Amino acid sequence: MFKRLFLIGSISYLVHTYTEGFTTTRLASQENYGFSDFGARIDAEKILDQPFHYLASGGQSFVFISEDGKYVLKFLKGHARPWTVLPKVRARKIKKIAKTLEGYRLLEEKLPSHSATIYAHFSKTPFRAAHLIDKCGIHHTVDLSSAECILQHHVKPLNSLSTEKVHELASLLAEEKMTDTDPRQHKNWGMLGDTVVIFDAGRIATDPQGKFALSDKYISWEQSLEDS
Repeated sequence: MFKRLFLIGSISYLVHTYTEGFTTTRLASQENYGFSDFGARIDAEKILDQPFHYLASGGQSFVFISEDGKYVLKFLKGHARPWTVLPKVRARKIKKIAKTLEGYRLLEEKLPSHSATIYAHFSKTPFRAAHLIDKCGIHHTVDLSSAECILQHHVKPLNSLSTEKVHELASLLAEEKMTDTDPRQHKNWGMLGDTVVIFDAGRIATDPQGKFALSDKYISWEQSLEDS
């Protein structure tokens, strides 16, 4: 019996590790966070006609890339689950998700030309289904109506040619009294054509002092480009 349980546990662990914890049950949430949808819904409907393949699991979301490689579809993770019964734990999870949603909303409101987002579905209103293909190659049809998801352009990484525009965007954030509390700007910002955009806006927040400055981690990354 022990060997059988050990074998089952080992297989479960290996599957969880390989799939990076993804299951379709983690995409939907029961909470209404009080946010509205925004963006180009008609465009999103057309883009979502194609399959989306599993790309990565980040700190805030599961990410899928479109078949044509031009778009990504993000699903927020970390929702309170039906079995999350401790009030403090549930409240903490809800607060964290709401903070992430507010970051995307704030960027879209203040600096939409520097957002990679095409459409954000943050409400519990009816939406369409998406065709997802997970890391194991299994196909899923997922109703997006109850999922907090974000459709974005697939942007290119920052490089040595984009550093001047990064500093320009930093100045714009300060002017709009906004900040990015995530120190990894070199990983959360990218290039869409000739424009620097923020594709991970989950840590965008208001900054009443308007003193936003690029993080030490970004400056170190930029310095490494100059030294290479």
